[in-house]
Amino acid sequence: MSIKDAKPSETTKWLQHTDWPRLFRNRPLDIISALSQQPGSVWNEDFILGLWQGTQVCSPAAVEAQLRIILRGIDLMFNRAKFTLAKTSYRSRCWLNTYWKDLFWPHEFRMVSSQKRYIAIWRRFFCFIFRALQFKPLLRRDIFNIRFEPNEVKMMRHILDLVSLVQ
Repeated sequence: MSIKDAKPSETTKWLQHTDWPRLFRNRPLDIISALSQQPGSVWNEDFILGLWQGTQVCSPAAVEAQLRIILRGIDLMFNRAKFTLAKTSYRSRCWLNTYWKDLFWPHEFRMVSSQKRYIAIWRRFFCFIFRALQFKPLLRRDIFNIRFEPNEVKMMRHILDLVSLVQ
C-alpha cells in the first residue's frame, strides 16, 4: 500500500496536519501498521510484519516476549493508578484537578470514559517503538522513517535490560 492508495480516512485533516503524506510516502504502510499490533499468544514464534523490497520483515520471538512483559507492566501501572485514584479522597482529587496554586476547584479528577481506548493507544505505541528499535538505524529510517535520538535508544535499551531480569 502506498500513499496513492490511501483511503479517505487516511488523509483526514489531522493526518494531513501531522504531515502524514510526506512522512510515510513510499513506505510500506502494512509493515508500519503491523508494528503497533499487540503480540500474539503463541510464544517462541516470530511475528511477520510484511515484505520490504522482496524481503520478509519480522519481529523475532525474543522481541515479542519482551513486548509481552512491557505490556504487562503498562497494565500494572494503569491498574495501580486506577486503584490509587479510587482510594484518594474527594478533596485531594479536586486539588489534583485544580489549575491554580491558590484556588480550589470543586471538580474532582476522575477516570475518563475513554480510558480503555487511551490505554490501548499506549500499548500500541510501546509495541511500535520497541519493535522499531530492533532494526538498524538506516533500515529503521528507510522502512519506518523513524530516527531515535541516542538518549532515547539508551533509555529504551535500559528498559529492555530490566525486562531481561524478569524473563
